[in-house]
Amino acid sequence: MLSVLVLALSCAKSHHVGPSMVQLCFDDERGVDELIGILEKIASDNSLGVVDRSSGIHRELRTLGMDPGYRVIGISVTGEDGVGLAAGNLSLGPYQAVVGFTQGADVEASEAFAKDAIATLEGKWKLRPVASGQGASKLPDCR
Repeated sequence: MLSVLVLALSCAKSHHVGPSMVQLCFDDERGVDELIGILEKIASDNSLGVVDRSSGIHRELRTLGMDPGYRVIGISVTGEDGVGLAAGNLSLGPYQAVVGFTQGADVEASEAFAKDAIATLEGKWKLRPVASGQGASKLPDCR
């Protein structure tokens, strides 16, 4: 459900150090597959679960007559203690995505996870922090 992704992206605590959400741009459609692969590796490296609701969200949107016309991203990576992230691209377009971080019971572990995940993502894309208290919006210099 769309509400699950929205909830996951909004769960970052206000006292979280560093960006609680970042945006990135893809060069082309392959960027979606690369992001999914990187998120799966982050999950595997941290013994976290992955839920990929991308195709389900896309189906639901089509059923509602709201097909965005591009491949939808709706992925969450979570641990039992609440640490994790969610990634999506609804309303951003096919070549942009936002990644939001959730805070688990252990604040320091959550911050270390977010820092490591951001470093991994920065290895592939230029990341732009989303201002605290604001949502992601289309970046004008993305394809």
